[in-house]
Amino acid sequence: CALLGDGTVTCWGGNTEAELGRGTRTTSEKPGAIPGLSAVKQVALGADHGRAIVAAAGAQRDERDEVVCWGNNRNGQLGDGSTERRTTPVRVAF
Repeated sequence: CALLGDGTVTCWGGNTEAELGRGTRTTSEKPGAIPGLSAVKQVALGADHGRAIVAAAGAQRDERDEVVCWGNNRNGQLGDGSTERRTTPVRVAF
């Protein structure tokens, strides 16, 4: 995956655990945007999952940035309170 200058993330490659975040588990040889993911500040990737820090909506002083994750969640590594694989980004439950 790559974080682009416009705040979007594009991914390609293997996708057996939905690590591309595009709503499927289909491998992709070409880069493609993660739908609905914008205002990304940072992205971090594991072997079969991804995480991103997303700017808070409205960017008010007291609002926090959000963390979203996608992909393999066998051990709860996505932080959404489940162990379900997520094919699209989900918010981390703090």
